[in-house]
Amino acid sequence: MKKGITSLELAALVNELQFLVKGKVSQIYHQDKKELLLQLHAAGKGKQFLKIIPGKLLCLTTKKAAPLRPSGFCMQLRKYVNNSVIRDFYQKGAERIVVFELEKAKKYYLIIELYSKGNVVLTDSNYNIIGVLERQIWKDRTVKAKEKYVFPESKVNWKELDEKELKRILAKSEKNNLAVCLATEIGLGGMYAEEVCKLAGVDKDIKPSEVKESALIIKILNKIKKLIEKPAGYLYEKEITPFALDGEKEKKKTVTYNEAINTLNPFLVISPYERKIKTLT
Repeated sequence: MKKGITSLELAALVNELQFLVKGKVSQIYHQDKKELLLQLHAAGKGKQFLKIIPGKLLCLTTKKAAPLRPSGFCMQLRKYVNNSVIRDFYQKGAERIVVFELEKAKKYYLIIELYSKGNVVLTDSNYNIIGVLERQIWKDRTVKAKEKYVFPESKVNWKELDEKELKRILAKSEKNNLAVCLATEIGLGGMYAEEVCKLAGVDKDIKPSEVKESALIIKILNKIKKLIEKPAGYLYEKEITPFALDGEKEKKKTVTYNEAINTLNPFLVISPYERKIKTLT
């Protein structure tokens, strides 16, 4: 069962959420478990609820379940960014990180990490951390109040990849096959890497250094980038994609990708017995 989103899927969601820019943050809630809810007001669309599950996903939702007592971090966010204007909203490169540029009396960044354990970080205009959902200390970076926020080291940005760079990556790759190279070194993730191979008519099992169709792969990537500018939701047995998969029939289609992602429940745990029953029915 799908529990989170890939870089490509995040790009589709961010494209779809651009209407939030120039809107306002009107309220913030810290819901059950590790989930934040931003109540926003978007010009021409009115009240919107943005669900944020760090390390997993973000999307619009219609459900609000505000606890009686807000958390300390929630109160801190309200103090600094309630009634702030959203000046920009973007994905950081091709990372699974989104950034809200907010302005009130001063400028702030609300940074949402959707990889690994995930986190939500509030900084000032110089990236000095004001507050964090979860204090984290890594080998190469520390995420806690009063520290400088440092973005993780950038990897390949598939959104800006050209044929020359792709050829260089393929030639140097030590991965066993093209699909794994596209999934990990280009950052597409397994399913989209295989989809690119399929659409380009390239053997996914070929060694990266033996690939001759780099121009065709870039052409397919550009086609996908165009498709996710205005995504829709395609729900399959185990995947939810922002464009139709070649040769596959979706179980359901939604008008927006946000609507499709909102059907996910990353906290749902299926027991081995339920899984066994499902395979037998």
